[in-house]
Amino acid sequence: MEKIFYFLHVILKNEKNMDNSYYNACIAFCVLQFFNIMVPFIYINKYIEFKATKEGAVYIFLPILLLIFYLNYNRFYKRRKIISEKFEKISSKENLNGLLLTWTYLILSFVSVYLMIN
Repeated sequence: MEKIFYFLHVILKNEKNMDNSYYNACIAFCVLQFFNIMVPFIYINKYIEFKATKEGAVYIFLPILLLIFYLNYNRFYKRRKIISEKFEKISSKENLNGLLLTWTYLILSFVSVYLMIN
């Protein structure tokens, strides 16, 4: 998890106008985790015919999103210097593996949600 957080930061750091790439990486990581948690609920709602209302979904998913943000903020953002020191010393092969892992996680997260919605 730390590796994905760090490499999200690296990807965002290379973008223009990304002043606070650690914070943006924390937000992006929270959204990705939220997507991955939503997939089973979408599956249940779609195929089991448990028709949840939009209001009910907000009451369920908003606390989950806030909890994910709180946990990731305390686990990753507050320890960003330690995580950076840990992963800045890795070899180029491990660096490539980390970037590949991060891009795979990004793509699979979006694909899984897209497939469940359609």
